[in-house]
Amino acid sequence: MITWIRSSQALLGLAMLVSFSASAAMFTPGVPCNGCDLEIFDHGGVMPTSKNAVFRVQNPQTPNGPAPYIELYNPTLAVIQDCAQKVQSVQGNPGSVRMRASEYRLAGSNQVVFLVKDCQLLAGPGPGAGPGSRTGPGPMSGSESSSPSGCTMGDRPVDTSCSTSGGGWQTVGRVLSEPCQLSYDDVSGSGGRQMVIYDNTMSVACVNGNYEPSIYVGATPSDSNWGAFVSNTMNCTMKTGVRPSDGARVVEKIVCPISGGGGMGPGPEGDGSGGMGGTEPMSCASGDLPTDTSCVESGTGWQTVGNPLSEACQLSYDDVSGSGARQMVIYDNTYSVACVGGVHESGIYVGATPSDSNWGGYVANPTNCRMKTGVRPSDGARVVEKIICP
Repeated sequence: MITWIRSSQALLGLAMLVSFSASAAMFTPGVPCNGCDLEIFDHGGVMPTSKNAVFRVQNPQTPNGPAPYIELYNPTLAVIQDCAQKVQSVQGNPGSVRMRASEYRLAGSNQVVFLVKDCQLLAGPGPGAGPGSRTGPGPMSGSESSSPSGCTMGDRPVDTSCSTSGGGWQTVGRVLSEPCQLSYDDVSGSGGRQMVIYDNTMSVACVNGNYEPSIYVGATPSDSNWGAFVSNTMNCTMKTGVRPSDGARVVEKIVCPISGGGGMGPGPEGDGSGGMGGTEPMSCASGDLPTDTSCVESGTGWQTVGNPLSEACQLSYDDVSGSGARQMVIYDNTYSVACVGGVHESGIYVGATPSDSNWGGYVANPTNCRMKTGVRPSDGARVVEKIICP
């Protein structure tokens, strides 16, 4: 009896594998999809919606043409968040994401979404050119969002002042960037940890009385520069509202005091003239300066590293040219040299947490880079001397 059950289970598993591996029709915009292969190689941004575990992809580019938008769903939140991050990673970058999809009507709603599974990130240039490309966190062109990380529906704020007049305000503590959202302690309410969507073009963030339109969040915490402006030890005042394009509840305005002791414009820390000062995570810098800022791979000691990610004052990476294991090395914000696309990007920095870093705004994953480590003069620590990424 046990042998029969095990044999049946094996045959059932094999049948499921064969069924899933069988070639399915490629998704075509405007054509019903019931078990199609949906492939996206570029888009205009990925955003969570007001529906739980539903993410909207703006202007997705597919092998059979573009669509205005596609909404992706999986009942397991971690699964759809992982898939959304993969889709986000191909915006303006080589590669594509392919998933098995079926049209699905949400319970208690007339909304039709794509129920997705087996979300795979594929290497290569993708089937064609999408809305545009980017090499750093500057403005984008074409149909891409104006922020480096998507996370927007394109709605615009009606009030960019830093006033907290009117009702609906709440005090929020320990505000951190999450995938296209902010998490916070509900200080003036339950006191519990909450999440709310942050829209990079609609949400207004003020720091020290100044509107900071350059603040953005991304599909991962490391794709955000939130932590460079706002310390996670401070309380802020926040008001949420309804996003006109889809009715989702989003940050309408968040007003925070200054991070640390410095200002935001050009000038040394705390001199009153602005400057990254206390906002840049200078705890991740020794003050040592590099002797060579060229993007040339000269000399010995270079290694190939895969999927480099920002960590607490460090980079983690796959040791591609060595053991293959995941490794960590200190990244010094004043000493380490980072080159992207052949250009020295002196504005790259890491912080005490991944969300205090803008590394992901410059270097997309998955990617391989060339890196050389060296000894930091001030204390002899092993640090990134230079890292060159495509």
